[in-house]
Amino acid sequence: MARKPTQPTARAAAADATHRPPARRFGQWLAVILLIALAVRAWNIDTEDYWLDELHSLLNSAGRRAEFEALPAGQILRKVADHTTFDAGSSAAAVWRGMRDDSHPPVYFILLYAWRRLWGAGDVATRLPSILISALSIVPVVLLCRLHGAGRIGLVIGGILAISHAHILAGQQARPYALSIALISTAYWLFEVMGRRWSTLTRRGRWIAACSYGACLLAAMMTHYFAALALFGHVLIAVIRWRGSLLRAWLAAVAASAALFAVVWGPSLAAQLDFIGAQDWLMDTAPDHVRRTLLRAASLPLRLTIARPLPDWTSWNIEIEALAGLAILVQPAVLLWRRRVGAPLPFAVWALLPILILTAVDLTTGKELLTHARYSCIAAPGVVALIVLGVGQCPRRTTWLAVAAGVTIVGLTLRPPAIHTPHARRAAAIVDLYAGPDDLVVFDAIGWTPPYWARREFIQVRYYMRQRSAACLLLEDAMSDDTKADACGYRRIILVSPRMEGEFNPCPTTHQHRFHSPWIFDIGWVDVFEIRNPP
Repeated sequence: MARKPTQPTARAAAADATHRPPARRFGQWLAVILLIALAVRAWNIDTEDYWLDELHSLLNSAGRRAEFEALPAGQILRKVADHTTFDAGSSAAAVWRGMRDDSHPPVYFILLYAWRRLWGAGDVATRLPSILISALSIVPVVLLCRLHGAGRIGLVIGGILAISHAHILAGQQARPYALSIALISTAYWLFEVMGRRWSTLTRRGRWIAACSYGACLLAAMMTHYFAALALFGHVLIAVIRWRGSLLRAWLAAVAASAALFAVVWGPSLAAQLDFIGAQDWLMDTAPDHVRRTLLRAASLPLRLTIARPLPDWTSWNIEIEALAGLAILVQPAVLLWRRRVGAPLPFAVWALLPILILTAVDLTTGKELLTHARYSCIAAPGVVALIVLGVGQCPRRTTWLAVAAGVTIVGLTLRPPAIHTPHARRAAAIVDLYAGPDDLVVFDAIGWTPPYWARREFIQVRYYMRQRSAACLLLEDAMSDDTKADACGYRRIILVSPRMEGEFNPCPTTHQHRFHSPWIFDIGWVDVFEIRNPP
């Protein structure tokens, strides 16, 4: 005789029936959300230049990063290859080996290598994989909510993710962030599928579920190391809530993916450690670092959803934003905890753990990882879902009013493209106007911090230059006498420099100043010096 359902089970079934829309309508709404996400991410994507890290993606996917980094500073380079393009040595294996000169795992760059082989390396073509992957990454988040009987709320979460700032930012760059979010989202969905359906799966189904989950973990860690910040939440849930064969299968999947990662990528990761340790440009050495770090952490929920310029962390006004961000994150978590709602637990750890871990890292190392949304964007789906699920515990009318207000605010602050890249094309056009085969283009960053700014200017501006016959000089320190003598022999010197103390004339006795450009965002100024008495 069948046992009569208990009251909690009946209540859960009623809630499931209330919040789960019909499959056909659910699919139609999800398709609409994906189309909106694609449109927003593709809108004006060709208006922004590549920024430095995207050009590093081109270098990495061509397998020529080390060749570019080996370009000598302080020496006049009369012929410089375009290291962002493929050459005879470009291959997937070369990409794998070349990642030792970067701070990322290789999966995204190998995929980008294959994509470029098919479609080329234009701005839109190279960013298109991130656009597609970012939009599709909404699907597992929505399916995760539907798995918990919250299909309608899942569609609301998907709609907000489609227009939220951090999610769009990750989806508009030729960088690994969109793929990392997609793999993390899929891993969370597979994790919950294992947890909720394990008892109903056949032995073969259990094997497929565990292997799929382990493969997703491995792919996520081979895409971006920060994936571990979000995936660490699985440890808390599994150890606390799971038992028996389910826990053993999960441990086996995690152990297998960790072992494969150590064998396949461990030696390359060890080789990257020196490069990673030398990345000190994120250091926050000003006084009162602890206060600024806490303000960054508290304001992060707002900055992940709403597009706005980075605030002045030294201003006391930022505390208002920090309090608002803390309230919209903590209040839903407390509400859900008090009402013992189990569905959002994955989203809670997904949202809170990356923020807490990044805060601890910044506090202990003096860095400012929390400043840049690209490092914390892995928490964006969890943050949005946690907020919406918390609001969903309010009375129905209040819930939909709050959702409508939130969507309106996020939509009004939408500013595609989300990326704000250097005006390298503007600088390149000026250089093209003056530079010829008998001229020298100097990328100057003497005394500038960070010291590799000259190399940064070089790769950003030269990528968009049409005229590349001129010689080049990367200047990170004072010119030697021999280099200065050679430079003064050129008919025209075009100087690209971020320095603000006036026009720096490399050869004041032989050349006179002819042109000074307006300030160019993230590049600096372009100055032109011509020889006084040309032959």
